[in-house]
Amino acid sequence: MGISPLAATTGVVTGINWNNIINEMISVESQPLVALEGQKSVASQEQQVYTSLQGNLSSLQSAALALSQIGGQALDTVVGTSSDNSVATVSASAGALPASAALDVLALATPASGSSSATAYNGSATAATSPQDTSTSNFEQSPSTFSPTSSLSSQSLAAPLASSGSLTLNGVAIAWNSSQSLNDILGLINSSSAGVTATYNSSAGTVTLTGSGTGSSASLSVGESSGNLLEALNLTAGTTTGANATGFDPTATLASQASFLNTPVTAGTFTINGVTFEVNPTTQSLNEVLQAVNSSSAGVQAYFDQAAGTISMRSTADGSTAQLSLGASGDSSNLLAAFNLSNSGVTAGADAQVQVNGGATQNIDGNTSTSLLPGGTVSFTGTGVATIGVGASASDAATAVQTFVSAYNSAVSAIYGYLDQTPQQTAPLTGTPTTQQANANPSIQGDFIGNPLLQQTLDQLVNLVATVSAPGQALSQLSQAGLTLTSSNGGQQPPTLNFNQTTFESAFQTDPASVNKLISDPSTGLGQTAYNALQGLINPTTGSFTAQINGLTADQNSLSQQISAMQANLLYQQKSLQTEYAQLEATLGTMQQQGQQIQGTLTTLAAAAP
Repeated sequence: MGISPLAATTGVVTGINWNNIINEMISVESQPLVALEGQKSVASQEQQVYTSLQGNLSSLQSAALALSQIGGQALDTVVGTSSDNSVATVSASAGALPASAALDVLALATPASGSSSATAYNGSATAATSPQDTSTSNFEQSPSTFSPTSSLSSQSLAAPLASSGSLTLNGVAIAWNSSQSLNDILGLINSSSAGVTATYNSSAGTVTLTGSGTGSSASLSVGESSGNLLEALNLTAGTTTGANATGFDPTATLASQASFLNTPVTAGTFTINGVTFEVNPTTQSLNEVLQAVNSSSAGVQAYFDQAAGTISMRSTADGSTAQLSLGASGDSSNLLAAFNLSNSGVTAGADAQVQVNGGATQNIDGNTSTSLLPGGTVSFTGTGVATIGVGASASDAATAVQTFVSAYNSAVSAIYGYLDQTPQQTAPLTGTPTTQQANANPSIQGDFIGNPLLQQTLDQLVNLVATVSAPGQALSQLSQAGLTLTSSNGGQQPPTLNFNQTTFESAFQTDPASVNKLISDPSTGLGQTAYNALQGLINPTTGSFTAQINGLTADQNSLSQQISAMQANLLYQQKSLQTEYAQLEATLGTMQQQGQQIQGTLTTLAAAAP
């Protein structure tokens, strides 16, 4: 940041470039300023190095804290395993003991079930429909290449498409342009407030617009104020309506559908599994009645087959104790009878049949058992053979250890890189370079070789891994849990912490207490040991790196003040020299003018002499 040099100017009278003289003088005077600026640059670069390394160490400390907080809870986590989830799945409760078994599922448990013995209709029934507008024919001129995800401008359609336009659906305007794909435009329609659902049938090459609602009172208005999208998709402008049901409609009130039923439903109550339900044919549809059953405490799911005109029911529980009891003596509605439902059509639930380790066949009430594995819940999903088990899981702990190892190696590699950095080789200066050129960009490359703080930190990181142990435990060394430290090979490479997850998980499953002692114990574990060691380095108030960074900040502030004062002094000198030489130029100009006048007078006197 030195003093800006003055532009070259030549004295009018003397022809002397005074500014060049001033620049040279200021250049000499600026040498201490350049030195200060170089010192400040060095301090700034060093501060950046310490700050960067402090960030590496902070990441390592966070990873160490995560290790220390795993504790016994995560290391005691157990999971269920199954060799074939299509046969059975297993979940484990906390603290379950390791166990395994060979399971053969011979039959799954089934629910209690029943269905209508005959149709409830006196003729064919069709549901009310929604209004629709469908392409009159395939609008794809090249079906084999048409893509609903590519821009419409790149497709061959029923008619050449305009560059943009606007659809009007149920009075809602939807703008489009040809750079959009068919899926884009259908998405605009579906997300609009028009209440219209747009779908594409790739097999038929058609688009269908479906309005909301059903029956003749539901309508769909289709038009466009600009463009020709309807023509290009073979859609027809205009208004369409839905169709009313031609037979029994489960969404309409039961009273309005009485003419379609062999036996009209009467108001009153009916009972399933001891739960009583109210029926009001004038206000309720069949769907609403079945929804009330399905959401009740009866433990039953009911389904209506509109094509067959029958109702099917099944218990929500599986096994021989599953219940499905239809009707009671106090029922006053004939709904069950109208749909030909009775206990004579109910099939009782059956137990699951399994064999464990080749033993006798066991009947299990339902498709779930907690008795096959201590602390494990086994759910049967199909018939077949599978090996099931409950065992400890080290996945969470292994992830935390791997994160620590990665952060450790990053920090060690960064520190080692500065300790082993090759000093910058500068080309020899030619000619007579100015001090400013020699010190313009001082390099700190290689300045950290042998740095005491960095060397101490590296040694501390290496030692903490080497010294962590769990005396008295079967697994007492980190190497037995899969953590080993590769040496620096005589200083040729940074030390590296290696993690063998397979060894770790094997050790964990064999002796989780020892692994906990090595990794997460609050007094001896690797996590707490590393956290404590790093606290002395990067503590925000007392850490060694913090002190170093704060000291370099203070140095830069002091140098900045000195540089500012020196710059002000040099600027004052520059202006003073400008004034001084300007006066000198003026004085020499005056003397030159006086000399010319004297010379003129002498010439005149010489000419007048006899």
